[in-house]
Amino acid sequence: YTRGGVDSMNYYDYGYDYGYELESNINELSPMAIAIIVFFSIIALALAITQLVGEWKTYKKAGRHGWAAIIPFYREWTMFEVGGQHGAYIFFMFIPMVGPIVFLVFQIMALLEIAKRFGKDTGFGILSIFFPWITFPILGLSDAKYNE
Repeated sequence: YTRGGVDSMNYYDYGYDYGYELESNINELSPMAIAIIVFFSIIALALAITQLVGEWKTYKKAGRHGWAAIIPFYREWTMFEVGGQHGAYIFFMFIPMVGPIVFLVFQIMALLEIAKRFGKDTGFGILSIFFPWITFPILGLSDAKYNE
């Protein structure tokens, strides 16, 4: 080895870079990853629009404002009222720790009651808990009648 030349080797340099070359590869997304992200974003947007239209029509059938489906807190308030509960139950979500759990219980009860008031069975209500983008368009766009 020559001292100071191109092929000189430092005493402590064993040729390990410990992954420092990975920094440039982490910031690059492959075209396939971008295509997957775009695909799932389009699917999520389509499901959100489907649920929005379904909720709009469902609220209209229940005698409420249809535009309530696009206002975040008023949407929950209206859903509770259509489900036979007091709309102020949305404020449970602001209580730390236990509030979101209580809110979720009231939301499930409201969805089950909405299904019942539209003449559907408990199975449909359970389906509406997990797949609202399917059940709200069925309620809003079908000939189901709201019975308070």
